[in-house]
Amino acid sequence: MLRQFVLKLYILVLVLGYATHVYADPTCTALLRSIHDQTKLVNYAIDLDKMYARINHLATQYPSEFKLSHAFEYDGMPVLRIDMPSRSTSPKARVIITAGVHGNEAIGSASLVEILEEIVMNPSMRDRFDFVIYPAINPSGLAENSRYLRNGVDLNRTFKPGEESNLTQLFKDSLKGERFDLGIDMHEAYTKPGFFVIKAQNDDKAYVDGVIASLDSNMIFKSPTGQYPYNVPNTKNPNVISYVLESPGVTVSMNQGTLKSFFKEELGVSHSYTLEASGQIELGRRQEFFKDLVLKFVESF
Repeated sequence: MLRQFVLKLYILVLVLGYATHVYADPTCTALLRSIHDQTKLVNYAIDLDKMYARINHLATQYPSEFKLSHAFEYDGMPVLRIDMPSRSTSPKARVIITAGVHGNEAIGSASLVEILEEIVMNPSMRDRFDFVIYPAINPSGLAENSRYLRNGVDLNRTFKPGEESNLTQLFKDSLKGERFDLGIDMHEAYTKPGFFVIKAQNDDKAYVDGVIASLDSNMIFKSPTGQYPYNVPNTKNPNVISYVLESPGVTVSMNQGTLKSFFKEELGVSHSYTLEASGQIELGRRQEFFKDLVLKFVESF
């Protein structure tokens, strides 16, 4: 009886939170600007001009280690690609990191700029890994603070072969013939009280659990009932299951056609993940933890 009450209370909090816009932040960070539009789910968005300026500064400061290019254009806006090849001549792992698939989840793009600044100064990472980074895959969505493409399509449901959007196909073409070992796609879950990872494979328990265990447990999404596995209800429709929480901070998802699935199935990525930031944590702290989470996944690989 108590467990059912707790579960119903948790669902009620999620639904009310979604309806009342509770994830608003009173302050923003250097790359995230406030917006005042009650039709939008969140009240902040990425400042693309500032983001591009910081990335261009890195490219200018480290020209031999930081190759910046326009992978392609979409909606008249450039989609940036950053290549950071390893300094070492010995075999190394290849890592691809993406953000900005959903334009109203700008925390990923903002955090990824800070991750870039951290990687370029980290000798161990520069020796161990080749990096390919797309900081803003859906630039028009980021500019308009919209989850969707301008045609109303959810980009993160279009990576299944034969169901690609134009943007999806351009992105796939920009990576044709390449292979990676670790893939990370950065997102944000507005109503979830902690960070979590969505896996694309089942043979990585020790690796993922080790990463999660090394971080502040207060920042990790946990079952409200204390029992696992836990079926996480969809915020809009609690009768639908969004994720299965296997253990604190570790989930699997039923969604098809996602970017992490493309990493796994078409780029040969052995370890592919969606990392979800919590929209319920203060914005500055959220951005800092997101950076730490991604770096920990890379360092532990």
